[in-house]
Formats: sequence, C-alpha cells, structure tokens
Amino acid sequence: MSQEPADGSAPGDEQPPTVLETTLARVRETLHARHLSPRTESACVGWVRRFVEAFHGRDPANLGVEEVRAFLSDLASRDELSASTQNQAFSALLFLYRNVLGQKLTNLHGVVRARPSTRVPAVLTSREAQSLLSHMRGGPQLMGALLYGAGLRLSECCRLRVKDLDFERHEITVRDGKGRKDRVTLLPTKLIRRFAGPPRGCAPPARPRWPLRPRWPGGACGYADGPDRTPQGSGRPGRARRGRGRP
Repeated sequence: MSQEPADGSAPGDEQPPTVLETTLARVRETLHARHLSPRTESACVGWVRRFVEAFHGRDPANLGVEEVRAFLSDLASRDELSASTQNQAFSALLFLYRNVLGQKLTNLHGVVRARPSTRVPAVLTSREAQSLLSHMRGGPQLMGALLYGAGLRLSECCRLRVKDLDFERHEITVRDGKGRKDRVTLLPTKLIRRFAGPPRGCAPPARPRWPLRPRWPGGACGYADGPDRTPQGSGRPGRARRGRGRP
C-alpha cells in the first residue's frame, strides 16, 4: 500500500519553492549579472540566508528598516562579531534591498555598531620567511615562495597558467584578480630556475625499465629490439632474436 504525504498532496506533486529559496535564487541571478567573484557571491548569499532565517522565513520585501536595524544590532551585541563582519552583513542587506528588491533603506541611525579594533599587523622578517619556506616541500613550497616573493593572493596563485609567466621580462600577469582586474607583478629571479624542473621534494619521473624499442633496427632512438639487446653503435654485440628485425 502506498502512503500519501501528511499534507494531503499527491505523491507526484512538487512542492512550491519557499520564500528563502526564491529570494536566494534572485540574489544569485543579480550577482551573476554583475559578474561578481564567487567569494563575494558566497558571502552575500550567506548573510541573506541568515537574515531571512532570523525572521522565520518571512519575505524580505515585507520587512523594513526596523528589522534590518534589529538584525545588525543583534550581530554586534549578542554574537559579538567584529566591525568588518558587521559591515559585510550590512553591505549584503543593502545589496538585497537596493539591487534585488528595488527598495531603499533609510533612517538606519541607531544601529549598534561593533567597535573597530586597531591592531599592529604581524609581519615576518626575511629570516623568518626563509625558515618557514625551508620547512615546506614540493608544490606548496613553490606556491608559498610565489605568495611571498610576488605578492600574490592565494586564489591568484591557484589560477596561474603557463602563459602568465614571462621569464624574459621577469613578470607575472595576474588575470581576473580582485575587482576582476588584471595586473602585472614581478617574478623573483630565484624562482625562475625552479620552473625549469620538478618542484623540490617531488619524485623524478620514472625511467623505463628497458631501453626504448624502435620500429626497425638502428632507428632514431638508437636502441635495439628488446631488453637483451644493446644500443646500436655501442660496440658491444647483443643476442638477436629470431623473427625480429629486417635484413
């Protein structure tokens, strides 16, 4: 016996999309139309989802300034988020109402803002950076050297291609960087010879067990037919096989 759903709908009927799903789909469509980066899209969609879920799935078009003010104030007072995170949430909601819903948010005064922290950045010395890179091996070491020597972001380093490296000019072309802009940065001289061979710590390519076999004796590769033969022209005779080779 087939059991019917608890809500009384037919088994083949599809459930209509929820308000949250419809809103997030509209946000993604608007972000794609503006060609924003995937990380910006992920952050914006995440904050819109959190905002809708905070008011139990209500339509954001029916929410106003009071709900936005309460949400932002709650982030600073209860969740104790940093000022930069709160500004990111505010920018996401501003994008939602202005660019997706076509509404303007005014009179947002009185929002509890997180106090920005002033901290001295931690900068590694040249000796510390070299010590850190010396404990890395293979591809991660080469990527770390590019991040430190060329000033690349991690996402920019992961998207590098062969054509982006200019060894004659000692330049690296960063394509589609932050803000979807291209730029040119320096390629350290010490890293040029690293690109000529395999990264340190990687096993060299496996050599063939036996010399390569040409299609006829004395071929272009200079090796005879089979593992029991010696290279042609080496002066050492080898044992010939029956039925192999040409006269």
